[in-house]
Amino acid sequence: STPSNSSAASDVYKRQGDMVIRNNTVHQGFGIQFSRVEFENMLPGADVSVGNMIISGNSIIADNGRAIDIASYSARNMNGGSVTFGDIQIIDNEIPPIFPTVIDIQGGVWNLTDVAVSIGQLVIIDNNMTTMMGDAIYIDWWDIYDLHGATTVVVAGARINNNTIDASGDGIYLLWDRVGYGMYNTSSVTVGDFIIDSNIVGATGYGIYFDFYDTAYDMYDDAMATFGNFFVTNNDVISGGESIFFEWCDVGYQMYNDTYASLGEVHIEHNTVNMTGGGWMAIEAYPVDVGEYMYGTSYLAYGDWYVDGNDVTSVGGGIYTGPEYVGYYTYDYAQVHFSDYYVRDNVIVAGNSEGLEVDY
Repeated sequence: STPSNSSAASDVYKRQGDMVIRNNTVHQGFGIQFSRVEFENMLPGADVSVGNMIISGNSIIADNGRAIDIASYSARNMNGGSVTFGDIQIIDNEIPPIFPTVIDIQGGVWNLTDVAVSIGQLVIIDNNMTTMMGDAIYIDWWDIYDLHGATTVVVAGARINNNTIDASGDGIYLLWDRVGYGMYNTSSVTVGDFIIDSNIVGATGYGIYFDFYDTAYDMYDDAMATFGNFFVTNNDVISGGESIFFEWCDVGYQMYNDTYASLGEVHIEHNTVNMTGGGWMAIEAYPVDVGEYMYGTSYLAYGDWYVDGNDVTSVGGGIYTGPEYVGYYTYDYAQVHFSDYYVRDNVIVAGNSEGLEVDY
């Protein structure tokens, strides 16, 4: 659905309740597909709400499209009012061999002035999925940008846990970019923890890929962005490419005036990985270009990084980690604070490249 301006200002209230899709058997075709859940160009002061989306206990064989496709959750071009999106829960689905991507989710909010936004948790747990061509889980989640006035955006975070994945492509592929990009006045973004835990992943490409970039980027005035902790823990991965790729890139970039950004701890811990193909390092985990081009009294801080207790086997290299270009090109009274960095208790059997490389 795409609601837009149709009623008197300030009295507009649009609500979509919960959507529950449970215990269905879907064979052939496009599986379960949601083309759009969008709000745009609402009259000033409108309040809109979407309940929880729960997809659980289904058996899906899709031979002509994605098994579960949520093409666009979005709200844009609004002045005043509020937007609420509930949780997205994808739980305990059985998805036997299919040709394309299994789960594809995309969403965003942008061009908002004085709007209060609340976004529920993304939950993908206890699913069993196989692809014959394509990625198992592909998420381009919550672009949040072009925020003005006193706009507030609160995101509950995400849990991707206890899934069993066999992918002829990438296993879990996450792009999280433009989260707090182009922020002005007293706008703020607050994001909870992101957890990827206890998954069993087999993939011909990347095992787990998480690229967190262009975030807390191009901030002005008194804008603020706050992020929780990141966990990639207790996963069992066999992959052709990098088993775990985790990157912060261009985070806290071009901050001006009295802006503020903080990020929590990062835990890449207790994973068992085996890179069998042409990747460089089995585990790559690092921040790069963090806290660059900062001016005025802008401030960026991030928590400890832990790359601990991983069991790594690789035909290439073992682990690459360490901060690159942190606090680069910082001017006036701007500050960058980063905490401790731990690389401990890993067991690494490397092939034709470095066992452990730390860039500091």
